Amino acid sequence: MGQSEIEQLVHNSLRKKVLSTKRIYAGRNSKVYKVLCESGETYAVKFYTQLTADGLSRLEQEWAAISFMTQSGIENIPAPVAIDSSKQAAIYTFINGTPVDRIKDNDIHEVLTFLKKLKKSSANEKAPNISSAAEAFFSPAEVVENIYKRLNILTALPGEDELFREMHLFLEKDFSEELEKSTTFAKSQLGIETWNSPLPEELRTLSPSDLGFHNALRTSHNNLYFVDFEYFGWDDPVKTASDFLLHPAMNLTETDIKTFYDGISEIFRNDKNFEIRFKSLLPLFRLKWSLILLNEFSNKTLKRRAFASGTPDNVQSLRKAQLEKAKLFLAKDKKILNTLFETY
Repeated sequence: MGQSEIEQLVHNSLRKKVLSTKRIYAGRNSKVYKVLCESGETYAVKFYTQLTADGLSRLEQEWAAISFMTQSGIENIPAPVAIDSSKQAAIYTFINGTPVDRIKDNDIHEVLTFLKKLKKSSANEKAPNISSAAEAFFSPAEVVENIYKRLNILTALPGEDELFREMHLFLEKDFSEELEKSTTFAKSQLGIETWNSPLPEELRTLSPSDLGFHNALRTSHNNLYFVDFEYFGWDDPVKTASDFLLHPAMNLTETDIKTFYDGISEIFRNDKNFEIRFKSLLPLFRLKWSLILLNEFSNKTLKRRAFASGTPDNVQSLRKAQLEKAKLFLAKDKKILNTLFETY
């Protein structure tokens, strides 16, 4: 985005003159700028790219999420200022913080406090107006259905070179074996009725659906502010827990894993089946993440990345690195489960 486009957006929305703009966030799906106005205020201006994997508007999803949380009294997030759907852009208050490059002692507790506030706000009378999170799954069957949907997209890609053929071999052999094994295990633990039945609404929660320290900023007072709610909405708290622990951008110690799991299971203690669903679904969610890591084999994904941060210099190197990560990810669930449940 050029400075003139940002200046026009701010002028039309706020009637303010822009003094300077600076690109501050090289996101994978959006562009964010720090904008200083002549009046002295500083804003974050965000331009969004195309829809999420299941067809949701990133702009509308995030704007609704931040507006709702602000109205619910949640303060450690950006506040909404203005939206322009025609430009696929929104303006938020600017959070003066730095990326979380190292997890400190209280950080996991701040995440849990944030999730507790979200659970409380789920009872707000306006909460039913919030849509489901991006790729929310309310039954185990939906999780597996999504995995096969992603798998079919990747297997349909042409085996145009050795790297693509290696990717296809991985999917056909190791990945498919793990998918069959994890599906069989989950069905045996949960039973056929639970497998196909939607999670009762009273056990669902509002979730960022992309929660992690990669989407947090540390302020000068050492507090965490959370950003990036493009996937926000109603979801299964077991998925929220699983995604936090599995996210490739996270680097959690065993203590971090235990602290987080103990905390989130306490928040959702009224869900008597939380632990068995977590043990059953975590292996499936780790398979979904393994496929997400292979998105760069799709030219459509590369175009979206190019919008946000430019085309990688060496696409082959990127794809090779992602394939190696996807292979290693097949063991990620075992590490987490062995840490939490020693007899697992």
